[in-house]
Amino acid sequence: MQTRSNGYGYGCACLNVETNAKDKRITKVNSGKTLPLARCRDDKTLPKPEM
Repeated sequence: MQTRSNGYGYGCACLNVETNAKDKRITKVNSGKTLPLARCRDDKTLPKPEM
């Protein structure tokens, strides 16, 4: 998952979440870990961040 970071650029994090599949929403964030941005940029399965 790529996220905006303080308006200065983008960050990258891996989240463990609970979801409501019917509503397609995250209902609870159980944990998260910040990852090096390069790891997300190199991951071809992730979409490019919106500008």
